[in-house]
Amino acid sequence: MANSERLLLWAFSVVRAATWAQLAAVSAVNWGAFGYPAAVVGLVGVAGVESAAVIGLGRARGTVAGPLLPAIDVCANAVMLVAMNSLLRLAADPYTSNVFYPYAVGSMLLVGFALTRIAAVVLVSTAVAGAYAVSTVWWFRYDVLLPQNLLAFWGFAVIGWVVSRHARRLSQALDRVSCEAAQRAAELAQKREHNRMLQERERAFRDLHDGVLQTLEALSRPGLVADAWVESQVAQEAVRLRRLISDEMRDPATDLVSALGELQQEVAGAGLVVEVNAAGAGDVPLPPGTTTVLVRAVREALVNVVKHAATTRAIVRARRSGAGIDVTVVDHGRGFAPDRVPPGVGLTRSVAARVQEIGGTAEVESAPGEGTRVHIWVPLHQAPQPTERNGPESTERNGPESTERNGPEGIERG
Repeated sequence: MANSERLLLWAFSVVRAATWAQLAAVSAVNWGAFGYPAAVVGLVGVAGVESAAVIGLGRARGTVAGPLLPAIDVCANAVMLVAMNSLLRLAADPYTSNVFYPYAVGSMLLVGFALTRIAAVVLVSTAVAGAYAVSTVWWFRYDVLLPQNLLAFWGFAVIGWVVSRHARRLSQALDRVSCEAAQRAAELAQKREHNRMLQERERAFRDLHDGVLQTLEALSRPGLVADAWVESQVAQEAVRLRRLISDEMRDPATDLVSALGELQQEVAGAGLVVEVNAAGAGDVPLPPGTTTVLVRAVREALVNVVKHAATTRAIVRARRSGAGIDVTVVDHGRGFAPDRVPPGVGLTRSVAARVQEIGGTAEVESAPGEGTRVHIWVPLHQAPQPTERNGPESTERNGPESTERNGPEGIERG
């Protein structure tokens, strides 16, 4: 139940309980004005049962809004209000002795609470006021108090409508503020988690640099390894590991268009002409680290084009798509059969492994002779998800032993 509906139902319950208590008390005080006291007692009991039923139905529905509750309540109170006039003695004053009048006026609050259109509120309150006026004049007489009594019906109904309107608007505003506060808290937690992951990654690569890389470079010096082939392999692995560490630890880019432009120049040195169309993503703010991960994934795809596609041209398109960024890398080279690539290796694995770190996805479509299409999607506002690939315990898996598969020079299409 919304806060506004809970407040309105509580207010109506309090008013109804107070008016019913007043009804019972005034009935006892004005006992001599009734021509049929037993019938009046019965009406008071019916009013109590009807009030409890209306309040219980409102609680069960979780709201007072809608035509159901006022339809039940107004009909019941109008009947009891008119019936009360017929139960008074002819000598009684209907303007002071009709004990159901305050009770019926109080029910107009529910009309204002439940109906959203002011025209409907005025129409319903007019109908009840009209029934009261006709029955009073019919059974008794017209008096100057009648217009004042009629105004109370409209006044309570309009007051209820104004109060409910402001209560619901205030509740909606509070809900929006609460939602925004929760979202900001979640974003702050996401940024802290992302910074923690970056620190872990930096520490892992620093350990690689200070430990494994230094050992490999020392072993690659002439004369330390007797086998020339082993010495050459160690030297190559040292170069690849240093390049990987430099690439991972450089400052992340924040402008996707500029980063793709730098990547375009980078692969041009390898003989690949890349057409970059990123106008649809130029003004899109990206979370910290997203641009870096996205560009590295695109680099993986372009290096595969250089190594395996047998073509000198490729196309990179980037655009905003809903709550994320779509990047597509297309070449019209010789293609390959994705179903023949063992699970966990090849282009799909090398690209997907990167974008999955920030909640993204990667799909590869290809066929022999029809080129290759790599579709990458990353979210704009989703935090990087902690994975084993980012922790220091996984450095060994993403280090020099896997460089040939995941590094910029050794990606295998499968």
